[in-house]
Amino acid sequence: MLVPFAEAGLVHTAPLTTTIRLSLRHNLGYFSPQGVGAASSKIARPWRGVSLNPLHCAPIAEKRIAMSTPHQAVNPWTWQDQFGFSQAITTTPPSRLVFCAGQASIDADGTVLHAGDIGAQLTQSFNNLDTVLQQAGTNLSQVVRLNYYTTDVDGLLGAWNLIAERLGEANCRPTSTLLGVTRLAFPDMLIEIEATALVP
Repeated sequence: MLVPFAEAGLVHTAPLTTTIRLSLRHNLGYFSPQGVGAASSKIARPWRGVSLNPLHCAPIAEKRIAMSTPHQAVNPWTWQDQFGFSQAITTTPPSRLVFCAGQASIDADGTVLHAGDIGAQLTQSFNNLDTVLQQAGTNLSQVVRLNYYTTDVDGLLGAWNLIAERLGEANCRPTSTLLGVTRLAFPDMLIEIEATALVP
């Protein structure tokens, strides 16, 4: 059995040598340290020496992923429709999940971009989320939960049309929580987005 993994933006396969639990924290999996295709009679060790940050990798060729993982919105009311989220989402087992760290307006070197512009930071945050989801084998249409952390709730609500447009294009209506906080990891950060997604 061959298991795909990503190294420097390229998709490879490696032999499955033991039971594998893939997660976002170890999205390269557990493979033989001798390299791709190396015969191994031992339990493979975690892959070492390769950055797990997709922003440090060359981009993988874009692949459009159809919404093939069944999930259903649960909405006892309708008021949330104007904000483009769902009260709950149910999934059909077995489902693989990706738990994303908070994505913000950060470049590949960890520098905050668009200081003072929450709209531009919001767009960059979604761009970074798209990059992470793509490398994890899924996309925005499969996101079932989005949490927003912001130091400027009124500013974010004023730019909500950007969120509605982005989610609408992906046919995504996730569960969602908006939290106002005193500050984020870096002083110039105004918004951070945390996502949970299904892998089709």
